[in-house]
Amino acid sequence: MKILLAIPDRDLLDSLKALFETEGDQVSAVFDGPQAINASREFKPDYAVIDETLPRAKIDDIISMAEKGSASVILLTRRKADHRRLCSKILPHAFLAYPFEPAELFDLMERIRSVRESDDAVNNLVDRRNMVLCKDERITESEAAVLTDIRREDRTVGSSGFSEILSLRKKLKRAGSPYGIKRVKNKGYRLVTDNE
Repeated sequence: MKILLAIPDRDLLDSLKALFETEGDQVSAVFDGPQAINASREFKPDYAVIDETLPRAKIDDIISMAEKGSASVILLTRRKADHRRLCSKILPHAFLAYPFEPAELFDLMERIRSVRESDDAVNNLVDRRNMVLCKDERITESEAAVLTDIRREDRTVGSSGFSEILSLRKKLKRAGSPYGIKRVKNKGYRLVTDNE
């Protein structure tokens, strides 16, 4: 994996870089905004871990540049819930609040990878322009919205989307898809393969 670390705290930056490199990852470690923009453009990371307090940085520009290259962006923040950032037009894939353990960052990256794989699965199933599942099985806008929530592992999909879930299950089966929708205890509905 290619990981961009854009963190002004040099001790933390060096520690995380060493941890990722011992896992066999390629790491670009930078400590200010212009370096982060250049690294996003040239290094083309799979993940960009960006501290919100990065000096000489417009965080939106860095997130935008990283996402242009298909990077998943994790924003390190000093607030538990950054409401100001949530109003921004450009959002990272995830937030991680200080202080954190490296294992939490690794965990978060694994969850993002899992969701991105699910996104790829859904993108292969749904033609969004025409709202059609594979093999011309038409779906409604509300079914597409529920499918999107499921792939994002949104726990709020529940009784309000139950009729859409039942309908989607039937349509996925008729379309011969290898995916189905299953309720997982304490996690809500998930897109799963037949053998899961």
